[in-house]
Amino acid sequence: MRVQSVIVFVLVMVAMSAMTFAQVEDSTKAAPAEEVSASALTAEVQLCTAVEERVPTGAGDSFGSDIGQLCLWSKISGAVDTTFIRHVWYFQGEEKATVELPVRSPSFRTWSRKTILPEWIGEWEVKVLDADGNLLSTTPFTIFKEKVEKQ
Repeated sequence: MRVQSVIVFVLVMVAMSAMTFAQVEDSTKAAPAEEVSASALTAEVQLCTAVEERVPTGAGDSFGSDIGQLCLWSKISGAVDTTFIRHVWYFQGEEKATVELPVRSPSFRTWSRKTILPEWIGEWEVKVLDADGNLLSTTPFTIFKEKVEKQ
């Protein structure tokens, strides 16, 4: 009985999402930015050592403490109007930086860079938030004392 309730709930949620999407698609006039729900955004992210020609290079999830800096590359999809996202960089649960980045089209690539000091050894994460503070993505990574060789 409980499984049936869960299935019904999921089906109702899918149907409601489809109706909302259909309403947005049927609209011939774009809503002002303050009326657009940024929660419709999706983020594809890649932690990397550099971005060359808008493409991430040197991807990984663990780096040596001599790395110097890292980038979080993001491809944001679903924007109806100009908006922004935030990359929030955390070291061992403490916020180290927040970078606000514009999103100017329905499919937009952007990135932020963070200097990594050699003594910041341990667990990190970068959260990608939309303009309303909704979480779009979390990317954990580790900084090791010694340089980690790529395989």
